[in-house]
Amino acid sequence: MKTQTYALVLVALLTQTSFGQISGGLQPVLAKTGNIVLQEDFNTPHALDKKVWQNGQGTRWEIKDGELQGIPSTPEYQAARKNHKGLSPRIALLAVPQEYAVQFSFKLDPNPVNGKPKPADLPYVFFDFGHHMTRLLLDDKGAHLVASNETVTLAEDKAFRFKPERRYEALFELKGDEVVIQIQDGPTLRGKHELIAQEKKSFDFVGNGEMLHIDDLTVWSAQ
Repeated sequence: MKTQTYALVLVALLTQTSFGQISGGLQPVLAKTGNIVLQEDFNTPHALDKKVWQNGQGTRWEIKDGELQGIPSTPEYQAARKNHKGLSPRIALLAVPQEYAVQFSFKLDPNPVNGKPKPADLPYVFFDFGHHMTRLLLDDKGAHLVASNETVTLAEDKAFRFKPERRYEALFELKGDEVVIQIQDGPTLRGKHELIAQEKKSFDFVGNGEMLHIDDLTVWSAQ
C-alpha cells in the first residue's frame, strides 16, 4: 500500500505516539499497544540512516520505486572474500526495542545472480529476531520457526509453500520469551524459548534471490 505521507521516526522522538491501527487484516495477538518506533512507506527516496539500517555482507540497498530494494554484493566484493560474500541481500533493522511488533510487506525476485541459482537447502527468505537467536524460514517445504542457530524447532507449518514474486503482508510480535508470526493468507506460528527474552540488537531480513523488496514498514514497542 502506497501513501503520500513519508515518516521516519525514532523512539526518542515519539514517546507520546500511540500504537494506532494495524493495517490490513492482521491484528496483534501477543503484544498490547505501544508507541510507534519507526514508520516508513519508502515513497520518498533518501539515504538510509545508518543508525536505523545496516546492510549486511556488502549487499546493496536503496529506496526505489516506492519501496526498499536489496540486491547481492558486487562480483568484486564476492571475489575478495572466502566467506560471507553477500550472495543474498540482507539488511538489519537496528531501530527495534527489546519487545516489539513489526508489520511490513515483502517480495523476493528469485532469479539467480552471476548465473548461480539458489542452493536447494537454503530457504527463499528468512527473518532473524537477533542474529542466529530466533529465526523464521520460508521455503517450498513450509514455514519454520527455529531457535538456537536452527537447532531447535519451535513451530512449523509444512503445508505452506512460499511463492517467489508474490508480495506477502506480515505481522511479527515479540514479547518476553515468546514470538508470534502472522502472514496474510498464510501460516500463524507461535513459539517460546529462553533465547527470545535475551538482548537483541536487530531484526534482520534476508532473501536468497536476485532482489528482496520491503515496503510499508511499521515498528511498535510492545507492552
